[in-house]
Amino acid sequence: MEIRIFTGRDAGFEDAKKVRTAVFIEEQGYSADMEFDAEDGMATHAVLYLDGAPVATGRMLDLGGGVFKPGRIAVLKARRGEHLGEKIVAALMDEGIKKGAKEFHISAQTQARGFYEKLGYTCVDESNVYPDGHIPHIDMIKRI
Repeated sequence: MEIRIFTGRDAGFEDAKKVRTAVFIEEQGYSADMEFDAEDGMATHAVLYLDGAPVATGRMLDLGGGVFKPGRIAVLKARRGEHLGEKIVAALMDEGIKKGAKEFHISAQTQARGFYEKLGYTCVDESNVYPDGHIPHIDMIKRI
């Protein structure tokens, strides 16, 4: 297992794009326009490789003031249950801490709420569940 960290849309972005396409576009039905945006060019990305193949990814935005926003956490369906998502989130948080993170904010799919709670995130507002595309999301936070 190897996790590579990169910024923007350099060579590693193609591997992140493969995983995000499989999970968010092909599996969950998001449009490419919704999944890939200008923030990808500014984000820190993490890609997890097993036997040289990309199987999990995530990105993180620096919102300023010590606040970072991980997101787009994706694990190929065939590799779920192996705690790879946790490894991606941990790698992104480590990068944020190196850059002075005080808080991490995430807009989590409501179906992934338990995953983030296990990682120490709490809901910002239980009543603030909102649609993002077609899958409901909820805002969560983790303070360092």
